Amino acid sequence: MVEGTSPSIRLVETIADIEGVDPIELDFVLAEAIDPHALDALLDHDGEPIVVEFTVGGHEVVATDTELRVDDSVTVLLD
Repeated sequence: MVEGTSPSIRLVETIADIEGVDPIELDFVLAEAIDPHALDALLDHDGEPIVVEFTVGGHEVVATDTELRVDDSVTVLLD
């Protein structure tokens, strides 16, 4: 993952890593579960801490302004 990559892109890359496939080969579209632009905007703010929880492609996701957690087993720190 490239530093400075948006949270929504990092999420897709993380789930692809978990599933052992290229992101383009995933069997879901993130936008069908949550608006990627809205997710990025929510997590890139200077206010109170935010927690967003949702399911995508059978994976439970908890996103905060500091990290992404997938299935309570993989944590990706955000810039």
